[in-house]
Order: sequence, then C-alpha cells, then structure tokens
Amino acid sequence: MNKLGKFEDAIECFDEVIKLNPKNKNAWNNKGAILYELGDLKRALECFERTLKIDPILEEAQFNKEKVENELNE
Repeated sequence: MNKLGKFEDAIECFDEVIKLNPKNKNAWNNKGAILYELGDLKRALECFERTLKIDPILEEAQFNKEKVENELNE
C-alpha cells in the first residue's frame, strides 16, 4: 500500500472515532495533520479549529492551526 492509501485509511479510522466520540480532540487533530500532509489545507484547518473548540489550550493544535493559516495566506 502506498503512502496515500495509508493516509486515506487513517482518515477513515479517525472518522469512525469521531463518529463514536465527536469530542475526541486527538482524532480531530490527527485527522487535520493527515489532511495537511495531503495538501488539503482548508479541511485541515477545519479539523484544527474543531480540536481547539474542544480544548482551546492544546498547544499542538494551536501550532498546527497557525501553520496552516500562514500557508493559506501566502
């Protein structure tokens, strides 16, 4: 399986976790990280924003969100 296939499988897994527990900050943040790696910056940003609604002080999500916003503004 190639890298893209593994990422798509991971996104499906995170989607299942989110379905079971929509407030799982780690699932949202990790899904955003994968979407970022795939170049889907807008969807990644949405995931990081959802993460921060659940946990506003999660540093990793804050960093990820800022990174994506900077790239979108370039």
